Amino acid sequence: ICTLALLVSRTAELAAGKPWERIRHELRRLKATKFSAGPYRFFQRNELDSRLSRTLQAVDIESPKRILGVEEHP
Repeated sequence: ICTLALLVSRTAELAAGKPWERIRHELRRLKATKFSAGPYRFFQRNELDSRLSRTLQAVDIESPKRILGVEEHP
């Protein structure tokens, strides 16, 4: 697993042209929030800033949908 983690981080560094620590710092800003309204719960990601969007594009990862999920709860 450690070898795979090193390979993934190195591949991301080469694709983004940034050190892994900077990539990781940018990815940590990606958050999801749970909202409740009546009988429903919504899961929504935060707004992506331009740096995070560029980093996701550089490592060939699609931006997550704004609404991640909706579910009914009792």
